[in-house]
Amino acid sequence: MALLNLGIESFHHDERVDLQNPLLCDVHVELNPGEVLAVTGGSGVGKSTLGQIMAGIFPSNGGQMRGFIEFGDQRVDYRPEDRPQTDLSEWSRCAAYLPQDARSYLSAARATVEEEIAFGLEYRGMTRDEQRYEVARVVGTLGLSGILDRDPMELSGGQERLVALACVLVLRPAIVILDEPGAGLDPETTMSVRESIDALAADGMGIVLLAGYDEPFLDRATHRLDLGESPTGFVPRPRACSVSPAEGPETGSPGLELRGVDAYRPGSDVPVVQNLSLSVALGECVAVTGPNGAGKTTMLRAIMGLERSTGRIEARGQPVPNKPAEAARDISIMLQNPTDQLSERTVYAQVLAGAQSHLAADQAVVDCGLGFQCDEHPLELCASQRRLLSLAAVIARQTPVLLLDEPTVSLDAVGRSILERHIRRRVSWGAAVLVVTHDEAFADTVAQRVIRLESAR
Repeated sequence: MALLNLGIESFHHDERVDLQNPLLCDVHVELNPGEVLAVTGGSGVGKSTLGQIMAGIFPSNGGQMRGFIEFGDQRVDYRPEDRPQTDLSEWSRCAAYLPQDARSYLSAARATVEEEIAFGLEYRGMTRDEQRYEVARVVGTLGLSGILDRDPMELSGGQERLVALACVLVLRPAIVILDEPGAGLDPETTMSVRESIDALAADGMGIVLLAGYDEPFLDRATHRLDLGESPTGFVPRPRACSVSPAEGPETGSPGLELRGVDAYRPGSDVPVVQNLSLSVALGECVAVTGPNGAGKTTMLRAIMGLERSTGRIEARGQPVPNKPAEAARDISIMLQNPTDQLSERTVYAQVLAGAQSHLAADQAVVDCGLGFQCDEHPLELCASQRRLLSLAAVIARQTPVLLLDEPTVSLDAVGRSILERHIRRRVSWGAAVLVVTHDEAFADTVAQRVIRLESAR
C-alpha cells in the first residue's frame, strides 16, 4: 500500500485567490515505502506549499484547496467551502516537514542540542532510556556527537539545518519532507545527509525533496515531479538612469582589513575564529569558504559589531566602531537568514528604510525583480523573494563595504543571475565585497580570490 496518495485539483493561498491561475493545479503524487520523490521547479512555483500540504499545514491553516490526501487507509477530502481541521501533532506521525528556515523548526526551549533533539520524544511521553536510544541513533547517522552540549540557538546555519533534520528523523515519521535540504551545507555534511537519505529509504521511509534544479541530492531521487520555471521567467535589467555610486577612495585602496582578529560566539570565552587576518580592497570581491561551524558567519557578524571580537578591524583605513549602527555607515550586511532583517510592513518600506535615496530604493526594487511586490508584507514572500528583498535593501544603501552571508541559498537561476550581476556592479563601482558561501562554483564566478577558513577546534 502506498504511504501517500495526493490529488490537488487546485490550491490558492487565502490572500491570493485567482480562480483562473491557482498556485497548484492538477498535481498528483503517489509515494511508496523506500521511494525518494524530488519536487523541482523555479522560485515561487509552489514547491514549499506542496510540501506543507503533504504535512497537513495547508489548507487547514490557510488556503483554498480542492482535492484529497490519503495516508494508508486514511483519507481527507478538501473543498473550498469545507476546510477540515487536522491535528498536526498526530499528522506528524505520518509526515514531517522540515522548512527552508531550519531554525524555525527548533523549539528554542532546550539548552543543548541533545535536549533539543529529544524534545519531540519527550512530548510523546517516551521514557528517558527510550529517548537516549533514539537520540543516539540519529546522532550517529548525522555525525552530531561533537556538538551535543552546544546551545542550539548558537549554531552555524549548516549545523542548525543538521540538528533540525535530527529533530525530524528522531520521530520516525513514515514520510519526511525536506525543503531544500542541501542549502548551506559543506561537502562533508552534504555527504552525511546523502548517506542518511539512502539509509532511510532502504529502511522503508518515504522521502520528498523540495528543490531547485541544482539541489545536490537530486541524484538520490527514484522519481521526479517538476512544477516548472519561475512564474516571472525573466531577469530584470538595470534602468538607464543608473544611480551613481557613493564617492570614496579609488579602486585598489584598502576597503576592509582584519588583523589578528579573534571572534566569539555569544556566551563563549573560546574564540571560534582565531588570529584571522585578511583584506579586501575597494573594487574587489573575496569569497570565504570552509566547513560548517568554522566561524564564517561569526566573522561577518563580528565585523559589524554584532558579536564580540578582539584584534583590529578597519574599513577604508579607519577602525570599525563596535556599535552596529555606527559600523553601518560604511558597511552593509546581508544575513544568512533574510527573515532576521525584515522589520517593515511592506517590501518597498523595507528597501527604503536604509536606502541612500528614494531613487536608489526604486532601482534596487526593480533590479531585484520585486517591482510587483512593493506593497506586500515581506513575510508573505517566498524564500527566494525574501532573499532578493534582503539583497535589494543592502544594495540600496550603497555602502563602500558589503558583507554577504550564504547569499545563494533558496535562489533559482534567475535569482542567482540577479545576485551575480549586482556583485559585479558593486565591485565595478569600487565597493569591497566579502562573501561567505559553500557554493564553490558561485565563489569562482564572482570572486577575485577565494579564502578557506578552517575550524579552530
